[in-house]
Amino acid sequence: FYVKNNDANPDGDGSDWENAFQNLEDAIAASAVSEIWVAAGTYTSAFKIKTGMHIYGGFSGVESTLDERDWIQNETILRNPDGTVVTFNNVSNETILDGFTIKDGNAENEGGGILNKDGSPQIANCIIRDNTARTGGGIYNKARIATANPTFINCIISGNSAPGPVSGSQGGGIYNYADGTLYASGDVSID
Repeated sequence: FYVKNNDANPDGDGSDWENAFQNLEDAIAASAVSEIWVAAGTYTSAFKIKTGMHIYGGFSGVESTLDERDWIQNETILRNPDGTVVTFNNVSNETILDGFTIKDGNAENEGGGILNKDGSPQIANCIIRDNTARTGGGIYNKARIATANPTFINCIISGNSAPGPVSGSQGGGIYNYADGTLYASGDVSID
């Protein structure tokens, strides 16, 4: 499916760039979807990614192959000032989020930018910045099962904050909770 919020057909069915969905959440909700291409622009919502989905940002809106996209030049922003931007819930390692800037998340509790619960998504070519949550401003990984193992490839995690329940940081960049053990880290760059 194709998503393009600028100059898109309001009645689009996502079948091509000319008939692209205007909202990413419509493409995610569509049945039998496995791959979604998202054109440059800003998309605001709470994005709940299903297992096995391949979601790619960084398109100008005319490409016919994945290799033609330029995710740096065609910045594709996901944001949610009212909560977590992206949520993965028990997704497989076949799940891919690639080529997005994830910003302005403002979660009351866990994971301002990304909340990963028991999932193993592949997150590539993403910038996770300027998100806030009580714990895990940029990313909160909660792994209660041994197979939960997210992978980050060529990502930048910067400028996120997590004031914690009383004082001090609770994982401004990344907060990991696994098998009853807590791990917190500040801003990091992962290659």
